[in-house]
Amino acid sequence: MLIDENGNWISFLDMNRTILIWTYTAYIRSFFLGAILVFIVCFILTYKEDIPHYGIRASIWLIPTIIVEGFIFYFVMFGFSLEPFVLQFAHIEGYLNILILIGLTLSGSLLGMKLKQSVERKKEKYSK
Repeated sequence: MLIDENGNWISFLDMNRTILIWTYTAYIRSFFLGAILVFIVCFILTYKEDIPHYGIRASIWLIPTIIVEGFIFYFVMFGFSLEPFVLQFAHIEGYLNILILIGLTLSGSLLGMKLKQSVERKKEKYSK
């Protein structure tokens, strides 16, 4: 992410600071790798649970964790300031980021739950 389109290195002081807070801005550049990883992690968290609601709850806890990690990375790279809080909670893009994270976690979790239920039904059907 710290290389421009010409292949030149970009100093972290010259980079777009919002990329650490608004993670959706990097999805297109990274071929949606971040979004796919969040979806897969939520899918696995729910699929491995015997009670799907525990997996959904664990997946929802990823949302504040990802937001706090963005704050921590921002503070480590640029020092402590209130800018990440302003970027996350005073701009519409911050709320859009939260909605995208909620959508990714819930869709991954619900797909994991539905697939687990489908597999269990097939096991019961063929075991009789």
